[in-house]
This record gives sequence, structure tokens and C-alpha cells, in this order.
Amino acid sequence: MRAFKRHFYRDVIFYSICILSLGIIYLLSYWSNLLYCRLRFSQCQHKDGDYFLINGEIVKKFLVSIDNMHIPAFKHQLQRYVLENEEFAVQKFHFTHYAPFKTIQEIHNSINRYGHNITLIPQKPLAIIIIREIISPLFIIQILSIGLWIYEGYVSYSCILFVISLYSIIETAVAYNSNRRLMSDLRQPESVASVIRLGEEIDIRSVDIVPGDTIIIKGNFIIPCDAIIIQGNCVVDEKNLTGESEPVYKNIKSMLYSSSLCIKSQECVAFVIATGFQTEKGKLIREILYTPEISIDFYKDSLSYLIWLSIAAILGYIIALPFKLKFQEKHPEVPQNDLIIDVLDLLTVCVPPTLPTSLQIGLSIVLNRLQSKGIYCTNVQKINTAGCTQIVCFDSAITQQNFILNGFCESHNTDIIQIEEVSDILLTCSIVCNTMIAEDIGQKAETILFQEAKASLIANIVTLKGKVYQIIKTQPTENMVVVVAEYEGLNYVYAKADPEKVYHKWNIPQNHVRLIKQYLSNGFYVVACAYKQYQEPLQSNLHYLGLIIYANKPRDHTIQIIDQLNRSQIKTIIISSENIRSASSIAKVCGVSKQLTMGILTKNEFDKQEVKWTEFEQDNEEILKGSIILEQKSIILNDEELDPINSNQDLSITGELFEYFVKYSVQNDNYQQLERILNLTKVYGGFKPQQKQILIQYMKRLQKQIAFCGDGGADILAFKTADIGISFAVNKYSVSAPFTSTQQNISCVPYILRQGRSALTISFYSFKYQTITSLIQFISCTLLYFQYAYMTNSQFLILDLFVTLPLSILMSYTDAAEELHKDIPPKSLKSRQVLLSVIGQTIIQLIFQGIVYFAQINQDWYVDSVILSNGEYTNEGYLQSFETTSLFLVSNFQYLATSIALQINNKFNQSVLNNTPYCLYCVLILIFNLYLILFARQEDTMDDYFNLTFKVTQKDKHYEMPTSWIYVFYIF
Repeated sequence: MRAFKRHFYRDVIFYSICILSLGIIYLLSYWSNLLYCRLRFSQCQHKDGDYFLINGEIVKKFLVSIDNMHIPAFKHQLQRYVLENEEFAVQKFHFTHYAPFKTIQEIHNSINRYGHNITLIPQKPLAIIIIREIISPLFIIQILSIGLWIYEGYVSYSCILFVISLYSIIETAVAYNSNRRLMSDLRQPESVASVIRLGEEIDIRSVDIVPGDTIIIKGNFIIPCDAIIIQGNCVVDEKNLTGESEPVYKNIKSMLYSSSLCIKSQECVAFVIATGFQTEKGKLIREILYTPEISIDFYKDSLSYLIWLSIAAILGYIIALPFKLKFQEKHPEVPQNDLIIDVLDLLTVCVPPTLPTSLQIGLSIVLNRLQSKGIYCTNVQKINTAGCTQIVCFDSAITQQNFILNGFCESHNTDIIQIEEVSDILLTCSIVCNTMIAEDIGQKAETILFQEAKASLIANIVTLKGKVYQIIKTQPTENMVVVVAEYEGLNYVYAKADPEKVYHKWNIPQNHVRLIKQYLSNGFYVVACAYKQYQEPLQSNLHYLGLIIYANKPRDHTIQIIDQLNRSQIKTIIISSENIRSASSIAKVCGVSKQLTMGILTKNEFDKQEVKWTEFEQDNEEILKGSIILEQKSIILNDEELDPINSNQDLSITGELFEYFVKYSVQNDNYQQLERILNLTKVYGGFKPQQKQILIQYMKRLQKQIAFCGDGGADILAFKTADIGISFAVNKYSVSAPFTSTQQNISCVPYILRQGRSALTISFYSFKYQTITSLIQFISCTLLYFQYAYMTNSQFLILDLFVTLPLSILMSYTDAAEELHKDIPPKSLKSRQVLLSVIGQTIIQLIFQGIVYFAQINQDWYVDSVILSNGEYTNEGYLQSFETTSLFLVSNFQYLATSIALQINNKFNQSVLNNTPYCLYCVLILIFNLYLILFARQEDTMDDYFNLTFKVTQKDKHYEMPTSWIYVFYIF
């Protein structure tokens, strides 16, 4: 961060320079905020600054009142910075203990220090967005080119190009504005909240809540801030933020998050610790808005090309300059300012002005194809990025959204029975032991049970088969739910748990242990049940009753799509919030991996954390490969003991294990082992949303393009971190991911990748085509300068408007290939493949034009343009020219041939023959060229529109291009 102080005299100097430079200095300073600050302000210490430059953004200071003192502050990326100890720092509330407000001054201080509880996203007016697009470097180049052409009388094409470019800019600005409005849906809605201030309960607007307030949490209430519970308990729905798909029970010292919905509250009171953009929801919004997105948009590469093309234009002019000076000595009627106009002409010829427009149109065509398949995109630049995807990560998107009740297994045997056959006690335990809020609000597995058993839940009363159970107490923990319920005057304890966590505690029989592992290994969801008569402590001495088994099947087409991606050598990975066994079994069923070695984090007999490697099909207790003590700063295993990592086996690891590997790597500053694990791991189980984000960040270190597919809000951090995100949602557009598919399966994934590769390839073709045609035109102009000849405006119009622009656009209509290819397109315009193609094609066209030009001027019948025009010089030069006619006809064929040649052997698109509009237009251009060669010669007049010169008749002289020459260079 740099601080700058404003001075009146520097303002006067800056604006004077801007006016004297006709706005050039202002434009350059607009493109570079650092240059702007250095020209207008003087650098100073942070405490004295009026303006601050942070990550290229200029922010302005304002004053806040704290303890009756005016303290400097500023806002950057929606965070408030306040001066403390001569340095600016983000204002965060540090909670240590409950300390409510004691005075009104403390409340005012908190408001001024942390700001209001608002997550409103600032919107820019559409006009401002359009103006900023207009003064971008590429559009300024277009404006300058258009201005020069209008000065030279090249009005028609200039106006058409201006309209097309302006339309493209407006379309881009409108799309940007729409996306920002869509982002506004994430903001915290304003409401009324009850708080306790100075010992009194009052109702205030949610925007006036500040850190340090005590808030009362009521039922059916959207929590407006982050807070810690200090009294009572509640049940909240926070799936859109934390990823929890089911309601969560919260008690004292639990965190409540902004935008979570409190479904049920029991005298719950919480202490506010974060508001506005400092809440977890606010951080999420800032993450979406300000995390840099990696997209292939060609902008920087295009500017580099434009610089080199400009250098080529200047070199070409320097080569032709001696010939032009010599010509001007012989012909004084030629204006001197033509020397300046000519170099500007070469610059505009070398820089393809229609490039941004044709690239934008190409992406729009692909966007329409995606929408026709129910796939919607909020960031079109991500379409090109999708074309380079090498790794596809799936969350629960590959499994069905709802469990299917497969049956029950009672403790005394291993038979699977249906709900009609299950014993009363096991069925009672499975129904009464629940965390549901109502019959249709709760965990999916529990709501399915209630539907199948035809049970009801009203308040704390469960009715099952005419029997009434009153729930007295519910005690949910991470892996177990314990419920105390009263039936006919007696209290009972019912419990349900993850069976892998209670093997020994509940004395589960070995035949059931094997059964549990068998079902988990095949992708089923298993719940163990136990009960006892009421006795404290609740979780001990429980009597094991049996199992509830749910099927968790892949979605339609999942197996076929995974197989298609694998055959295309696109790595498929599962990153799931489900436990490691379920995630691993899903991976095997779907074909992500055939054989997995599972890594879990446990504790050894010395109570130290260690890694255990286990073959997926075998019991967790069997240690196959030794351990890594992560508390130490060195790996204690030899190569043989590290066999799972060193032998290129597919791995499956937990979120806790991943965090420990990261911690180990950071502590030792050695990421080699972590990178090997990331390369080998195919399944990541039990991952929280933040862990998914960190995982993708480390995976991107492998220099791979990553796509993440998930169900929506819970995966928003992963969507943002990955190169592309694909969300499955009912709504057309989602703020969580650039791609949203209304198809509730993963069949959209290969289609997006195929269209991305097609768009990327077409973008390269369009760029190469316009670059090569610009160089062809540059070669023609430079050769003509040797004889002081020019192409006329009508000839430029034909080449620019009726050949180059339509062909570059129609190329985009070639659809994507039917199958994903194993290769991926190049990612950069500076790649060797692209550079060699452009340079090779340019050399070939230079050779052809050079042969035609030098062969013609050495013919006996050749006469220069001065004689043919009878010395009449116009604003378009000498209009009658044999060499201009020859090079115009040759370049016309070159434009067509180049377009076709670039699309031969295209692996990522269908055959160009399937592109009917393009093929028809190529035939039309070919017919037009043949007409010019075969028939235009017969109709040649001094004032024909095309300004072609085949024959010239003056008073007593007749000059004519022989028919043999026309056919010779045409055949050539």
C-alpha cells in the first residue's frame, strides 16, 4: 500500500498537461493508476495520506469519530481500514469473553469503527461501464483507425465498424451489469432484530446491529450477523453457507452465521462478533467479487501481438520510404503529407480492427449452443478456459439427491428385511431418535423413514403405529444422536450413530462389522441403532439393536460420462463431504478408480497422530503401510514403507489427513510429498467447504486447469477457486458458478468441455486469420509503395467488409467435435504452435505476392501508374495501376485459401464441410473472384466501382494487360 497527499498546485499542473497533450496524458494515467498518482499527488507516510494505492486501486480517506477523536480511515474491497499506531488495519472484533455495552459512547464507537451491518454490493451506472470500455486500449486503437479512414474518405466501412464495435461494447457492459445485479441477491436482507442494550430489550433495524451487541435469536428468524451463543440453544439451516445440507443443532459457545435461518429456538441469546462484510457471508461475497479469475481472454496476448505488428508496419514503411522519396522528387504534384498518412495507413492495416468484434461474436455463438442444452453461463470468458480443462472434480453431484431406504438388519442375524418386517423396538428407535424440526424438515434419511413408516411429528410428540412418544431431551453430537423419550410413563434412551465410530462401544457383532464394511464399500449409507432404559450417562451401556441401510446410487448417465472423461485422459476426482468409505465406494461404482488405497488419520498408543494406509476392501484396523508422525518435522518411514505414495497407487484420503499433510509441508517448506499425494489421490472424503477450497488451491500448483462440479451454494468457494465451476440448479443462473446446468446429471460436463475446446480453437483460428490477412494486406501495401501505388477505398472495402469479416465470423459456426479428444488446444497466442502457423502462412503469402509483383513490373508491356493515370493524382493516389489490380486479385484468393487452410485437420471441431453458411459463402467469394478475372476485364472502364485496371485508352495510346498474363498468375 502506498499513501499519497493531494496538493492544489499539482492538480493545476496535471490538468494543464492533460489539456496540452489533447487528453493523451489523462488516457495513459487512466490506464495506469500508479502513473496517475505519481503525476497528480506526492507520496507520503500513511498517516498523512489523502489517497491510497492498494493493488492497483485508488481509494480516498475519510474520518471516523472514536472516543470523540477524528481518526483517518478508508474502504478497500468492501473492508474498512482505520489508522492505528500510524498504520492502517482492517477492523475486526476480537472476542475473548462476554462483555456487553455499558455506555452509549461504546455503541457509537463500535458503529464508527466497524460500520453498519450492510452487505450491499455497489453498482456502477451502465453509462460509466460503457465509457470505461470505450477508453480501453483496443477500442482507442479502433477509434484512431476509424478517424484516419474517414479523413481519407473510407467512410462506409469506418461507420459499419464503429457501429459493430459499439454494439459489442454495449453488450459486454450490459452483461457485466446484469451479473452485478445477480450478485446483489447474496446480500443480507434488512429485518428487525431484538437486542439487549444497556440492560434493556429493544427492537432495532438489522443494519444498526454492531459487534458487541447481545441479540435474541427467535424461531423462523434469518440471523443478520455472526454471533456466539451465550444462553439457550437453537436449530438452524445454514446449508447455503457452511455446506451442511441438514438443519444443525446449536448450543452454548456454538457459532451462528449471518444469513442462516433459525428454525427453532429455546431461549437462545447470542453475542455479536461480526457484522457486514466481516461476517462469514460477507467474506464469501468479497471472495466472489475480488478473487482474481484465471480466464483465457486473449487481451494481454492481443496487445503484445499489436505491438509486434506495429513494429512490422514501421519496418515495412522504412523499407519503402527511399522509393517514395525518390518518386516525390520526380513528381512534385504528390503532397508531402502523404508520407505521414502512409505510415499511419500501414499501422491501421497491420492492426486488425475487427478482431475484438469477431472474437466476441464467436463466443456468443457458443453461448447460444450451451443455452440450447439448458446450460447457462454468466462469464463468457470462462468458455475458453473450459477448453483447457485437464481435471474434473465432482462433489455429491454424481449421486442422487435423495437416499433410498434399502432395508433393516437386526442384531441377531444378517438378513436384510423391509420396514413391514422389522421389530417394533428397532423401528421405534429409528423413528423416535431424530433431529427433525417437522415431518418434512430434517435430514433426508430421517424424512424418508417417517414417510415409509407413516409416522408423524408434532412439536415434541412422535406418533408411530398408534403409539405416542414424547421427546424429552435431544443430544446431537458429531457422530451420534441420543434422544430421551417417554412412553407409557417410562423413559427410554434411543441412539443412532455412524457404525464405524461405535464398533467397540456398542459391542457390534463381528458378522455385522463385516456386513457394515461390505455395504459401505458398495456405496450404501449405514446407520447403527441402540437403546436402553433411562440411565445416566446417556451414551454408555447402550444395547445394540441393528442397522438401517440406505442406497446412495449414482445419478443417470454418471458411469458413462466418467468413462468418457477417462478415455479422453481427463482426470476425474471426487471431493465429497461424505465419509471416506462412502466416497471411495461411489468412486469405484462410477469408475473413477478401480483400486484404492485409503489413508486415514488416527492416534497410536502414544496418543500421537499418525497416518494409516489401508486397502479399501479390507478392515480399517489393518495397517498395511506404516505411518507418518506429523507432529515431527521429518518423515520417519523408508521408501518401502511409503509404498502407497511411491508405487503410483490410486489414493483415497480424508479432510483431516489432507490438512495434516498441508501443515507438514508448510512447516518443512517441502511440498514434494504433498504434490505426489495430489497427483495420486482420486478420492477426497469428509471435506468441508473450506477444505475443498484449500485443496483446489494446492491442486492448481500442479499447473493443471481444474473444473469443479457441485450442487450449488455449499460449494461456492470451490466454484470460485477452480478455473471453472459447474453448478446443478433449477434456476437458469447461479451466482455460485460461471456455468449452471438445469440438467440434473453430469452429462453437461463433456458438452461444456467440447464446446470450450471448440470456442478456444475457433478463437485461435479467428485471431490467426485476421492477423495473417492483415499481414497479407500489409505486404500488398508495402509492395505498392515501391511504385507509389495504392489500393483504392472500394478495394479495401471488398477485402475488409465482404471477405475478411464474414469469413472470420462464419468460421465460428463450425460446431464442436462429437467426442472429446485426448489432446487440448494451446492456451496462449504466444505458443510455438500459433507463432509458427502465423509466421509460416505469412512467408508463403509473401512469396506468392512477391513473385506476382516483381514478375509483372519486369514485363515488356508493363507501364507504371503515373502514365496510366495520365499524371492525375487524387486523394486515393493514381487510380489506374496494373500492379494494384494484380495484387488485389491475388490477395482476394489468399484470404479465401488462408481461411480454408487454417481449418484443415481440426481435432476439436467437426469438419468444415458441416458448416453450411461458411461453405456457401466460400463458394460465393470464389464465384466473385472468377467473375473479376474472367469478365470484369471485358467491362473495364475508367470509373468502374472496383477500380480494376486491365486496359487504358488515352488520346493516341492504348495500354492493356495481356490475357495470357491474367491466366498465368491465376493458374499460378
